[in-house]
Amino acid sequence: MAAVDPQHAVLHTNLVDPTEGVARPGLTRHETESLVRLAGELLSQASDPDLLAARELRRDPPTLASLGRARGVSAEAVRMRVVRDASLLRERLASDRFGAVQRAAELLRGDLGLVALVEGDPVQRWVRALGAGRFEFMRWIAGYVHSRGLLLRGHRARAGLQRSIDDVVGDGWLINVEDLTGALAGVMDPQALLALMADTGAWRDIGDGWLVRWDGRLEAKAERVLHLVGRPMTPAELVEAIGNGSASSIKNHRNPAMVRIDKHFRIALREWGHEKYEGIAKQIIRRIERGGGVASRVSIIEEFTARFGVSESSVMGARATLPNSRVALPDT
Repeated sequence: MAAVDPQHAVLHTNLVDPTEGVARPGLTRHETESLVRLAGELLSQASDPDLLAARELRRDPPTLASLGRARGVSAEAVRMRVVRDASLLRERLASDRFGAVQRAAELLRGDLGLVALVEGDPVQRWVRALGAGRFEFMRWIAGYVHSRGLLLRGHRARAGLQRSIDDVVGDGWLINVEDLTGALAGVMDPQALLALMADTGAWRDIGDGWLVRWDGRLEAKAERVLHLVGRPMTPAELVEAIGNGSASSIKNHRNPAMVRIDKHFRIALREWGHEKYEGIAKQIIRRIERGGGVASRVSIIEEFTARFGVSESSVMGARATLPNSRVALPDT
């Protein structure tokens, strides 16, 4: 989209020739020519068309302060001038004179819905039909605002769209894209829906048509990774899969759904049935208690070396640190 100089808006020159045969979304050639003419006429009725265009018809508009400095007035004076001109144009738009503009705005709202990708096909068809500058005027007339690569129908649209998504998703943390877009087919375009969800930062695309909830604390993300991978993982592996955080944070987690299972600090989901690893000495005591006060040294060595990844010498060293009253380890 061509830049609009704050002092010299180029809206009027940023057009395509209506005779070039560009596909028009729901408009005949005659209607397109009439729309181009009437849109220009309507904008010209503002007291400062260039200021209105610079502030309202840009994807990334200049600040009120910068526009004020360029004109030698305050930011508040710029704001009030834009508000007055916007109100004036919307009042004039209601007249029969600009009926074609009103109908085109309705067509645009029908094509774009509540949210649309700026680079998506529906928007780009209109851009090709009207030219980038005239399209910006029409999307403003239709009530759309730019928001990080999206066009939203009004500043409050994002909150309403998020409620619609939440109604479908609920407390789920793993969502099938096809199911989600199908459930919201009448509300928003699938591409725009996925872009909106990615923009919130609360969801992550993991491929194969699935989204995983990606908000919350690091340990919550670690739990979701374990669910997806289906096997115990070290803190370093979890941090690599998550893409941020530190291994020490994973080690010091307070998530009751996860448990450390061996000396390598591998983390597993508690629901998998693994016993919490708290060091060899405590594991020996627990093993003896489960055996009614006695446990075979040989069986403990075999069990612990296989289960916790420790060496025989580590088991015997831990045994030596235990009070004799707690130890009963015959060889067999």
